[in-house]
Amino acid sequence: MLNLIKYEFVKKYKMFMIVIITTILAGIFTSLKFEEMGIPIFAVILSIGLFILYAVDVVQMYSQDINRKTGYMVFMTPNSGYTIIGSKVITALLEGFAMLIFFILVITLNSTIVHGIGEVFNMNFHNIDIPFNEVIINIFIFLTAVLLMFIEFLLTIYSAITIRKSILSNVKFKGLISFGIFLLLNYITGKIHTIPYNVLDYSNYEPITKVPQVSDMLNIFAPAMVTAIVLCGLLTLLSGYLLEKKINL
Repeated sequence: MLNLIKYEFVKKYKMFMIVIITTILAGIFTSLKFEEMGIPIFAVILSIGLFILYAVDVVQMYSQDINRKTGYMVFMTPNSGYTIIGSKVITALLEGFAMLIFFILVITLNSTIVHGIGEVFNMNFHNIDIPFNEVIINIFIFLTAVLLMFIEFLLTIYSAITIRKSILSNVKFKGLISFGIFLLLNYITGKIHTIPYNVLDYSNYEPITKVPQVSDMLNIFAPAMVTAIVLCGLLTLLSGYLLEKKINL
């Protein structure tokens, strides 16, 4: 599995270097040109750009290989279906966390350029009574929850692709049927996500009328994060089983 993960990152390193260098230069230019006003604008543009890049990359990473088997044939030793899907999921997770950390570092760098290194972690965020470091922690919790739920969504795509290539390989309209399966999987996972919130009775939870504290963020997102981790495991096992038993790798 380590070789498969290493292979995925090696074939992407040029793309990563281009994104890193371009983003840092753009961030420095924005901070020097527009100062404080440029930070939120750049943060929004960067988050959208990184998300689109990430989404396209991790979907293609699996769909291209399963259709053309480009990545699997590089290795002399055969890999099991569970190893293959596991390597894809771990690669997507590591890539997502890397982008998340990179995003936070770039925004911190921009803030440091504008406000100075001595002021960044002591200042309040845009006159809101919450320190900058707590804002960063809140952003990290939120983006981690988003990442885990996106990985779960990604695995429903992987599962639908795997079902199309295995069980539905000789079925007419397999593309349309697999899309229906994808929608069904997302409907089911959406219903499962409501269970912990119903069990914990969030109906009486007081709405947050100010900037949330770290404890509030964890209280809001922890059930969704745990549920996403469990569902990711189940969907990985499903795709791994189909790769192992139904597709000739």
